[in-house]
Amino acid sequence: MGRDDDDQTARRRQVLQQVDDAQQREDHVQAIKCLRAALAEDDSFAYFWVRLGYALLDANSFDDALKACQKAILIDSDSAPAYTGMGRALEGLGRFDDAEDAFKRSVELAPTASRYVFLGDAQRSQNKLEDAMQSFRTALKVDPCHGEAMYNIALLCRDTHPDEAYEILTKVVELDPQCAAAYSEMGFILAKRGDSKSAEVMIQEALRIDDSSEWTHFYYGGVLLDLSRTKEAEEHYRKGVELAHSAAYAQELLGGFYRTQGRLTEAIGCLRKALDLESENATVAFKLGRCLLELGEQEEGRQWLQRSLAMKPDGEYSAEIMKILSENTV
Repeated sequence: MGRDDDDQTARRRQVLQQVDDAQQREDHVQAIKCLRAALAEDDSFAYFWVRLGYALLDANSFDDALKACQKAILIDSDSAPAYTGMGRALEGLGRFDDAEDAFKRSVELAPTASRYVFLGDAQRSQNKLEDAMQSFRTALKVDPCHGEAMYNIALLCRDTHPDEAYEILTKVVELDPQCAAAYSEMGFILAKRGDSKSAEVMIQEALRIDDSSEWTHFYYGGVLLDLSRTKEAEEHYRKGVELAHSAAYAQELLGGFYRTQGRLTEAIGCLRKALDLESENATVAFKLGRCLLELGEQEEGRQWLQRSLAMKPDGEYSAEIMKILSENTV
């Protein structure tokens, strides 16, 4: 019996090494194939199911990842990694409240800084900002040098306490000089202060490290616009849209840029695309209506403003919409 157990343990270690090697090469297909083959012969080992769930997460197969993690939990109900994987899969499926529950269970079982950060992300996605801040701060209590927790705290206080956020972000880059997102956010804060030249330096550093973030390109577009370098600004706004082509906010931001340049037809085109992607977006409906009015399209402009008001009667732009409608009678 002991020899059989030793053989099984050796076989499991061999499989896990093969999976590690595949994931190091970012070969998610091979990792998944290896784990499925192993599970066909040994489906009672919870950790194989956990690793399959994580490999499927890497491949953005959220439904299958959720099923794999649920299978792991059926075998081992106290598996913190399985609950963490379940939470990540649920986030990928847009089920943030369920993800929060899964992450809460994971920190109950094994309270690590990274798991508290996952919990905070799920809470922030539901606009539970105080809870999210508490989770991120708890992550720092567990690990005072956890850069991701610091970064997320800075994001949450960026708009209300920008100086504090900037100080936190400087600590993040001290811990990780290759953290492009931190340089990007520092650039954003400097731009808000009106220091466009320093903002450009920070954002250029972010782009040098990683040029794949749409937000960094949008931030840079705004800075370049402040510096009256309009052509370059447009290039970065368009690059941001290219990187986030399926996101309504990307088209909305490009549309906003075109409006600042008086290019209303192009702005309207972007805002229509944004509404194709997210039809119940009251803010975009308002901006489209406003642009149409500015172009002289009174009837359709009023229709979109009215739609925006119907979508969100107490929204951010409600008072402005009522004022515009009262001043622009057909």
